[in-house]
Amino acid sequence: IAKKLQLFVPTVIDYINYLEETFVFFQLPRFSTKQSEINRSPKKIYTADFALAKYNSVSLTKNYGYALENAVFVEFLRKGYFPGRTLFYDKVQDGQEIDFVTVEKDSSISLYQVCYSVEDDKTLDREVKSLLDYQKNFPKASKLYLITKDSSDNKLTTNINFMGFENFMHPNSTKLPLDR
Repeated sequence: IAKKLQLFVPTVIDYINYLEETFVFFQLPRFSTKQSEINRSPKKIYTADFALAKYNSVSLTKNYGYALENAVFVEFLRKGYFPGRTLFYDKVQDGQEIDFVTVEKDSSISLYQVCYSVEDDKTLDREVKSLLDYQKNFPKASKLYLITKDSSDNKLTTNINFMGFENFMHPNSTKLPLDR
């Protein structure tokens, strides 16, 4: 961001912190079992205002996937998750990202991938592979979810729950582990 706006990094960090204090932006740290690593990790930025979400994406084309991911983040906040305590993101060894890692009340770990559409087999394979690879390296991750714009829910595999965004948003239709 600093390079793109031609500003000094400390200035950008100050601005982001100011916007976070006013609940315009939220920083999501990378998951770690060590607090010092969480503090040092690069943060993802989400916004409470969906109109700003499209400007938060570096893509020059319409990025419906990022808008959906931002909406899921805001819903996690509404459900009582807290960035840096019970809500994180992480990376798989091959560089793929896990969109959301949640720490549940019982200390179990749940993983969430958010994808606008998985109609393309390559996209579906990529999202499923990220979840399964992460779980293989971190077996404490017991529940795996793939959230898309599609409204139907089903199991993709024996390990991954496919969840339509609509059902994720409505707590009466789908209960998450920490739904409060």
